[in-house]
Amino acid sequence: MENSKVISLANRIHIDSVGKMPTYTTEQMYAYITAINDAVRDKGVGKLSKQYSWFKEWAVAWRRLCDRFDQEVEGDPFIIYQPAHDIARQFHASTAFVRYFRAGNRTGKTQTGVAEDWMVATNRHRWRKFPHDQHTIGVISFDFKTYVNNVFIKKFLEGEENNILSPLAPEQGRWFKRWSEKQHKLELACDECAAKWRPGFKPNCTHPGSAIQLFSAEQGVNLIEGFTARMIHIDEHVPEPFFNAARQRLMTADGSCMLVTATPLSGLEGWEYRKLAKIAEGPLSENQNVLPDGSVIKDIEMFQISQYDAGLSPKWKIDRAASQMDEFEREIRIYGRPAPLADNPVFNRRILQEQRSQLRDAERFVLEPKQMPIQAVANPAHVSLIPTHNGPLRIWEKPQDNTAYVIGADAAAGVSQGDYSCASVLKIEHTASGHTNVTLVAQWHGYCNVLEYADVLKLLGFYYNVALVVIELTGGHGRATMIRLKKEYFYPNIFLDTSAPEQLTETFAGRYGVDTNAYTKPAMIGALQHLVNNRLINLFCTDTMQELVAFSQEKTDSKLSVRYRGAGGSHDDRVMSLCIAVYVILTHPQMCFQAIAFKRLKKPDPTDENIINVSRIIDRSQWEQL
Repeated sequence: MENSKVISLANRIHIDSVGKMPTYTTEQMYAYITAINDAVRDKGVGKLSKQYSWFKEWAVAWRRLCDRFDQEVEGDPFIIYQPAHDIARQFHASTAFVRYFRAGNRTGKTQTGVAEDWMVATNRHRWRKFPHDQHTIGVISFDFKTYVNNVFIKKFLEGEENNILSPLAPEQGRWFKRWSEKQHKLELACDECAAKWRPGFKPNCTHPGSAIQLFSAEQGVNLIEGFTARMIHIDEHVPEPFFNAARQRLMTADGSCMLVTATPLSGLEGWEYRKLAKIAEGPLSENQNVLPDGSVIKDIEMFQISQYDAGLSPKWKIDRAASQMDEFEREIRIYGRPAPLADNPVFNRRILQEQRSQLRDAERFVLEPKQMPIQAVANPAHVSLIPTHNGPLRIWEKPQDNTAYVIGADAAAGVSQGDYSCASVLKIEHTASGHTNVTLVAQWHGYCNVLEYADVLKLLGFYYNVALVVIELTGGHGRATMIRLKKEYFYPNIFLDTSAPEQLTETFAGRYGVDTNAYTKPAMIGALQHLVNNRLINLFCTDTMQELVAFSQEKTDSKLSVRYRGAGGSHDDRVMSLCIAVYVILTHPQMCFQAIAFKRLKKPDPTDENIINVSRIIDRSQWEQL
């Protein structure tokens, strides 16, 4: 009987006798043996022989193991492995094709994933059936140099402090065969040679065996092309293309599966939420695989646990650590709930945290012209809002009379699964102390063709009192939107930058919108920082708050400059639409446009009641008279 099975059955006897699992550390191995022997004595050998058909075989194997227990554990530490908690045990037992362990720090998620790798590689899985064969396991990680030295090598080859299960493959132990530094590949002995191992005797295995190979996500997804595996383990956040590519590497292996173990640092914008958590939490009918034998398994199953529930650290230590974190960091590191976390945050998280109580759900709509072509829309009364539960337009506050609005428009290519286009509507208010206060009152966010995006901006602009529309031109997408909005739709209030001499040209395309580049982007971000730091911006949007918290400043590869972007690959389109708008608000005077002057071909008749005096501000209700 194999040692790990002997240990497993010993624990079963202890549970049946005492009612709980035995606990042990390296220093308590013989106390553990005594506890099992006491459980056998209390239950009675005769009674156990009748209760368990395997008891006699187990007793012989247990006696042999006890005679050299410390040496057996030293050569194969995994024989004493027990899941850290019930969530880890459920993770091992799950039959889902993709198992996603989403948790905070110090919850045992990486150790659970490594244990799964090892059980499959050594054909000793206790909770789930796998083909008994030579297996290839792929492990994909980011920040490769740190991961290979501090995680992979310590857990498998060298050992780490206070971990009785490491190293899993000591060089003179039962399973180690070869470690390739160049290929980052750990080769294991075959089952037959591993079974012949004894303390002080290690067979020279020359037969094919299982292998665990480590890949660096930093080298690009092409690195795993042509690789075939029984199981692939993604540990922590890697770029999204690796997920789809990894699934393809599992297509031809029977009983294949995937593991993802990660702290949810990318928040709700990360691919882990979209492709794993959202599906796992959704309808079961959309998360099923039908196997050839007719059985049904989940495609994706998610497992979560907090530091408190994991119980691997004392509560007082967790409480103390949590007290030093802001609310966003606690969500991630303590509770394992998604909230992006930048290493070098651009915006003050503690100030943003003050606004968490203001966050609320918005009404959602689709924008449409009211029974007319988009070209004919000329005032707010021509804009129709269609309520829907998932519309791209979210509104927290509808337009008010005598109020100015600015729309920051970040345009994308409109490609599904790429960047989003985002238009943030900001209300402008001037305080008695002379400051400018802005409020995010609405936001359009979704995939949209660059020409169709002009439709969105025209309708949204007219609806919000003919708001000033500020379009980002960088990349060419915004330029196409701006040209259509101006030349074809004749929208009357597009931002024109007259502050720079190069903008004062006769070239049409160079007159409108703003460019985001190495010179202007820091100024735009600085403008938003100013509002955040001085508490002059009001936010109701949870998603925008997530992006602000995740927005990071990083050194470029040359170390000579910095770049700004969402941490961990999270989106930053909401942040940039805000930056574009507040930059213009703070650097250019704003006016309230609530009426449009129409040029007439003849002198108007003063007695004509249909003519409105455009020298005065009118209420929105009077637009119907135009």
